[in-house]
Amino acid sequence: MLKILKNCLYIIVSSIILCSCGGGSNGGNKTTLNKLTSITIDQAPIVNTNVGLKTKITATAHYSDNTTKPINSTELSLFSANSNIASISASIGSNEIFVVGVAAGETTITASFNGIKSNETTVQVSAATIRFISIDQGVSVFTKVGLKTKITVTAYFSDGTNRSIPSIDLNLVSRNSKVAKIVSIPGSNDIYVMGVTANKYTVITASFNNIKSSPVFVYVK
Repeated sequence: MLKILKNCLYIIVSSIILCSCGGGSNGGNKTTLNKLTSITIDQAPIVNTNVGLKTKITATAHYSDNTTKPINSTELSLFSANSNIASISASIGSNEIFVVGVAAGETTITASFNGIKSNETTVQVSAATIRFISIDQGVSVFTKVGLKTKITVTAYFSDGTNRSIPSIDLNLVSRNSKVAKIVSIPGSNDIYVMGVTANKYTVITASFNNIKSSPVFVYVK
């Protein structure tokens, strides 16, 4: 009887050990590595731009579990097949990366990240010239003391197209900075007008490539 009890105890203990160790060929927790499988340029398949104009480029990483993740521009390498048509430019401080139209024509760009290269994206650079630029917020901006209002500008070209102008290329001026001043945020390329003195107004203008916008009134409540 004692011998039988010992054998039973041995079997129970052995079973516990096997279970705790994940015994058997299917036991244990297997860790599946989430591998980077490809990257894509978000602006693909075609980037349309103009001579002297910057277009922001972003890329996305694709993983083996079907998830995606934006790639930080500081970790992204971007290459132009012909820098005489379109070159690559980085923005110091904000880590953004751009393709810049150099001359009318067509070329391709590719991105790489962690040894993985994207497919080619076509860049078409138009020879159209800028007719005028305009502040998107209209003929007037209403703000308050201490409040920042983002300002954006659009360029209108001779071929009838229009494109947003990256803020880093803009020169925004307030006629009276004691009423409303121009401010930016470190680490960002965005540009703002901020109210300084209540119940006053002034005007702001934008310029790009020596072309100036019409004035916009800024009213500070």
